[in-house]
Amino acid sequence: MEEKTIVQQILKALDLHSDHIRRQMQDMEERLSTKIQETEDRLRAEMQDMENRLRAEMQDMENRLRAEMQDMENRLRAEMQDMENRLRAEMQDMENRLRAEMQDMENRLRAEMQDMENRLRAEMQDMEDRLRSEMRETEDRLCQEIQQSEKRLRQEMYDLEERADKRFERIETKIGYLRLEWSETQETVDFLVRKTLQHEQKLRVWAEKN
Repeated sequence: MEEKTIVQQILKALDLHSDHIRRQMQDMEERLSTKIQETEDRLRAEMQDMENRLRAEMQDMENRLRAEMQDMENRLRAEMQDMENRLRAEMQDMENRLRAEMQDMENRLRAEMQDMENRLRAEMQDMEDRLRSEMRETEDRLCQEIQQSEKRLRQEMYDLEERADKRFERIETKIGYLRLEWSETQETVDFLVRKTLQHEQKLRVWAEKN
């Protein structure tokens, strides 16, 4: 009987302890559920806050990048415009320099051509003067030679006339030789005179053309 009572008491104590344990476990489970929910809510709030911060940072970064890209585009446009202006100025300066050099070259060529023309005219005039002087000298020499030949012939003829009686045959031979020589000399003189006149006429025609 006592053993049964003890067992019942033990069982009752176990039930009480089991109920206490159940209540503690249930209470613990509720506290854990509450903490888990709080943790979950806190994590959700933190994730939402982090998401909002990330979105804000991404938006701020996007805005900064857009502003930097716009600024870079503006700088590049300004640099391209400045480069275009510099290139246009350099091209204009190069064109002006080339035009000036071409004008200077044209002026130098014109001056050289004028100088060459003047030199050629001077040389032609000098050549004409020399030819005229040579022609006059040749004409003077020919006249002197003709006069000297004429004097010699006259002297020889006079001498021949003085010795005519003694050397008639030899005189006739010499006279024939002298006549032949005179004829050849006259032909030579006439030929030289004609050539001189023709040459002078050609020079005059050439001078009039130039």
